[in-house]
This record gives sequence, structure tokens and C-alpha cells, in this order.
Amino acid sequence: MRFSHLVVLAVILNASEAFVVPGSQSNSNALPITSPHMPSSSCSSSACWSKAENHQEGGLEKPRRSKLRNLFSKTKKSLAFVTLASAALVAAPKTAEASAPVMAMPKAEARDPLTDALEIHQKKRQAQAQEELKEFNAKARKIELEEGKAARAKFEEEYKAEKDAKAQERTARIKKVKYDLLDQGICPFTDIEGQRRVFEAEKGLDPAKVPGTRFYMEKDFEEKKPQKSFAFQKQPNREMVRAMVEDMKNRGMDPLEYFEKHQDKTASILELPAAQATAFANKYRENLEAYGQITPPKEGEISAKEQMAKSGKKDVDGKAEAKRQKAEAKAKAAEAKAAAKAEAKELKAKAKAEKEAAKQAAKEEKERAKAAAAAAA
Repeated sequence: MRFSHLVVLAVILNASEAFVVPGSQSNSNALPITSPHMPSSSCSSSACWSKAENHQEGGLEKPRRSKLRNLFSKTKKSLAFVTLASAALVAAPKTAEASAPVMAMPKAEARDPLTDALEIHQKKRQAQAQEELKEFNAKARKIELEEGKAARAKFEEEYKAEKDAKAQERTARIKKVKYDLLDQGICPFTDIEGQRRVFEAEKGLDPAKVPGTRFYMEKDFEEKKPQKSFAFQKQPNREMVRAMVEDMKNRGMDPLEYFEKHQDKTASILELPAAQATAFANKYRENLEAYGQITPPKEGEISAKEQMAKSGKKDVDGKAEAKRQKAEAKAKAAEAKAAAKAEAKELKAKAKAEKEAAKQAAKEEKERAKAAAAAAA
């Protein structure tokens, strides 16, 4: 129960006590109607009234005044309580009404511009793939109707081989992109330019052309404010990476496997201040020229340059270089094979069209001869 309600209840109880009629109170406080000193049989009417008035003026006047004063005092207290209760009711705040809980609006999820652009690009590619598959199925059914099931099976086999060749060519091309980047000192996994080039090779979308991305900002810096670009500020760091790649090649290691496995170390290299990276890069270059490796050989150890001289290889040669050249040759061979298949397919379609045209011309010639014979008859 609220405080204001308790105050009102107390006021009501007090007021009920204050306004009790004196005659209705207990008999102990009531005035007697007749006086014990006035026997009724011994006086006349006038004498009795006179005595009664004298008794009231004397013995009854004081108790009556006292009771009036008590009544007036209680009335003042009751009025005071009523005033306080009214003020409490006026000042009391309005009772809150029940309502549904107010729920906070969920924050809108931030969208990545590159993710959105990639979704749109992939939808276009999926639509193209579905259209290509539709054309392939229609052509396969046509071949089966015209040339039989064996011809259709052969067509489907050639189509599958062509798709496999394109997939292999794509894999080889992506790998070549990564090796080329490493030769320039650009890590394909941690460097922003390397990530951009690999993303483009894998997804077919250049992220530098998508506004709102860090790749777009980097290209904008390179064109408008070169000194703020990553390429300008991290050139010494890239020189360190390029020296490490040469070191691995001279030792017969595959740099692509190393940098893919140790991306945390490459990230630490890219975070080095320019002055420190420059000092490391210069030292690496000096050691490469002297020993064929970025660090001097330990005591009793043969340097990479000496090992290459003994094996009759040049400084820039090695197993990694041979592996890279092999991958490049494989990519070119796959590309040439796909081109040859496409050319053969085009020639076959052209021959088929010519055959259809000759067949149609012969049919028309036959119909004309038939019509001429009918007219002569």
C-alpha cells in the first residue's frame, strides 16, 4: 500500500473519533439529567426550574466548556491531517500503467562492399553457367536425334575433357601468378597487392575496382598520393621478401610452400619500420652477392653459392626455378590444348553447317527438277 493511502486512512480514523457527539460517548462522561440534591416531590415547578438553572450555571458550566474545547482541538487536528493528506495526494506521482516492454531496435549489420560485389559477380557467372549447360543439353539431344547415342556420348566426353583442361589451366595460371608475385617481393598471402592479384585470378573480379574496399583505396593512393600508398611505404619490406625468395631458390626450396606456411612471419616483416626494413634488405642483398644466401654460412658450412658452382648451375637456377618453369610450361600446354580443341570444334561446326547447306541445296534442286518435269508433262 502506498504512503499516501496510509495517510488518508489515518485521517479518516482520526476524524471519525473527533466528530463523535458528546451524548453518544460512554456514560462515565455523560451529564445527569437531574441533580441528586433536588428531590422531585418537595418543590414546585417554578422552584425546581430555578434550582435547575442555578445548578447548570454552577456545576454544569465548567464540564461543558471543557468538552467544547476538546472538541475544537480535535477538529483542528483533523483539519490539519486532511490538509496534509490532500497535499500528499496532489504531490503523489500518477500510478504507472502496465504496458508491453520497449525493445531496442536491432542494429543493422554492416555489409562488406567486396562481399556484396562478389555475390553479384557469382550470380552472373552462375547464370552464364546455367545458360551454357542448357545449350549443351540441347545440342546433345540434337546430336542424338540426328547421329545416334554413340555420337552424343562422344560429344559429352569431348565436352568434359574440355572443361577439365580449362580447370587445370586455371589452377596453373593461379599458381603462376603467385610465383610471379614472389619474384617481385610481393607475398601473395599477406601483401595487399598479392591478395588483390590472387583474388582476381581465383574469382575473376578485381577488388581494386570495388569502391569502399581497402584495395580500391590503395589504388587511389597509388594514382593520386603515391607516398601514402602501401607500395611506396613498404618497398624496403618487399625487398626483404624478394631476397628471401632468391635465397630459397638457391637452396633448392620452394618459396611458395614456405610463404604459404609461414604467413605470420611475413606479416611481421611487413610491419617493420622503413628504416629497419631498409637495413635488413641491404644486408640480405650483400650476403646474396657474397654467399648466395641472406645470412653468412656457419663455420665449416658450404654456402649456397659454392653448392651451385659445384653443381654447375647459375645463381638464379635451382629446383624451385625448375618447378616454376614446369608449372608455367604446363599452363601454356593446357591453354594451347584448350585453344586447339576450340578451333577443332569450330571447324567441325563449320563443316557440319556446310554439309547441311549442301544437303538443303540438293533438296531444293530436286524439288525444282520434279516441278519442271511435272510442268512438261
